[in-house]
Amino acid sequence: MTDTQMFDPAKIILNKTKEKNDFYKILYNNKRLSLELEDIIIPFGIDYDKYSTYVPIELDQEEAIEFIKNIELAIENRTREILNNDELKVKSQVRFSKYGWIVKTKIPKSKFGLSIDCYDKDNRRFSIYDLNENLDGCDVLLYISYIWIKDNDIFYKWNIKKIKL
Repeated sequence: MTDTQMFDPAKIILNKTKEKNDFYKILYNNKRLSLELEDIIIPFGIDYDKYSTYVPIELDQEEAIEFIKNIELAIENRTREILNNDELKVKSQVRFSKYGWIVKTKIPKSKFGLSIDCYDKDNRRFSIYDLNENLDGCDVLLYISYIWIKDNDIFYKWNIKKIKL
């Protein structure tokens, strides 16, 4: 899903998971809710916390920022509608910092390790651990798998599936 004009919030579907009470698989038109962004900046390379590995991305295109905010608003409104709870509020993953608009994207894990496809300008694969800082003009594929709700807040993470330098 890359075309902002074709995004239809009514196509967002939530499926409750069996594992956790307030955990929902999120789909768009019966597929993974995904987004391709072009010409973005990777200002810091990879980042770690106790549990996960991240790639913060910087957005300098107003259209991309607004599109992500519109997706968040659509998630909030559809979740309110589906769960019949007008008090729910999405916790935005878009932050403004001294560097600009930042989205902290999570690298998914599999039983074999981190699950991400990285390609250089010549379309050759490289390891995510070789990702440098201050990379401009990158293309990325992001997706959301799940949302979860706690204290009327809707949480989610943008996962990063692919980076093309």
